[in-house]
Amino acid sequence: MKTTTATHYERRFERVIDHIYAHLDQPLDLLELADIACVSPYHWHRMYRGLYGETPAQTVKRLRLQRAAKSLVKTPLPVKVIAAKAGYSTIQAFNRAFSASFGITPTAYRHRAQEDPFDTIHSIQSSTGNTMNNIEIRQIQDFHVAGIPHQGDYMNIGHSFEKFYGWAASHQLLEQLAQSIGIYYEDPASTPVAELRSLAGARFQQWPDNIDDTGLTVEHIQAGDYAVMRHTGSYATLEDSYNWLYREWLPQSGREPADAPPFEEYINNPREVAPNALITDIYIPLK
Repeated sequence: MKTTTATHYERRFERVIDHIYAHLDQPLDLLELADIACVSPYHWHRMYRGLYGETPAQTVKRLRLQRAAKSLVKTPLPVKVIAAKAGYSTIQAFNRAFSASFGITPTAYRHRAQEDPFDTIHSIQSSTGNTMNNIEIRQIQDFHVAGIPHQGDYMNIGHSFEKFYGWAASHQLLEQLAQSIGIYYEDPASTPVAELRSLAGARFQQWPDNIDDTGLTVEHIQAGDYAVMRHTGSYATLEDSYNWLYREWLPQSGREPADAPPFEEYINNPREVAPNALITDIYIPLK
């Protein structure tokens, strides 16, 4: 695909992703999305699936259930209200869809988070009996990450990841991507949501020659020691792992954080595995 054609497709499908994220509370007309992309309905679904690896309907369902999981953990909203915001007219239908994705009912998911917000961490502790063994110190070589900046709620960084992977697909670079990386510059507990900055991107197996001409943001990850913690479960509970790392592990470790932001490495794909099976490695740079 010629670069000009790839860029043209990329921009059109970015408009679709923007529209989906901006209208998750509303019924989404798939034919309207085709119009936004300026693509014939006869070809729209195949082109979207070719770029993003799932149908538009699957994207909408996945994003709504991810947002519902966050609402269950972070807000006191009744399950009925959360179900309606996710596009389900009955709690029964919402329960079935949520259970199919998360392997647990919405009510049980909320109760587990309330009873033990560090459930993921404790499940690791139970096998070792030593909290210090949960963290691995890794010495890594420096590398670069190219990606798309995100401004606002970290839970919405998927918006920028969708754009990034759409860009990679339209430029036939998907096979060159090594690992998805998210870089997070501020503490969400002490920074206004609108001021939160992050980067959604990836490492490349072979760095593209023309990366500086793509408009992507490039970040340098410095070599050195990193405290690495593996989080298994929904992205909605990642903040609990960060809290434990900084509150419990770091003060006892004898180490200090280096002057660089933490980053996350995403081991599997949210399009391919259930949310409760997502694996994320959290990297904290150390002096």
